[in-house]
Amino acid sequence: MTVSREDAVRVLRKWASEKSPLSAILMVDGASVCFSGFMANLPGNVALVAHSGDSGKVVELLLGLTTFEHFEYSEVRDASPSVRESVERHAIAALVMKSKAAQCTLYQLPS
Repeated sequence: MTVSREDAVRVLRKWASEKSPLSAILMVDGASVCFSGFMANLPGNVALVAHSGDSGKVVELLLGLTTFEHFEYSEVRDASPSVRESVERHAIAALVMKSKAAQCTLYQLPS
């Protein structure tokens, strides 16, 4: 369902406070990057999804939330039983953020 930017920020803050594991997919001009991590912080209108591996390397996805114009949020529990059964072990919810130039999808993963 379509949600407001403020609703999207509430979802992101909830995921940050719960330390929910996330999977992030960013698509820009035919290229995409995917990784898993956690919402590191949410100062103002910026979201930071970060992952650090055993080697100490860090992957960070910094999202300027004001650049996104359209937000969609869905939870697996609201899906039809057949969809829920096939998806619920992989994701709990999804937040899709779109602009003219990019799309970012964040999946809340089961703990």
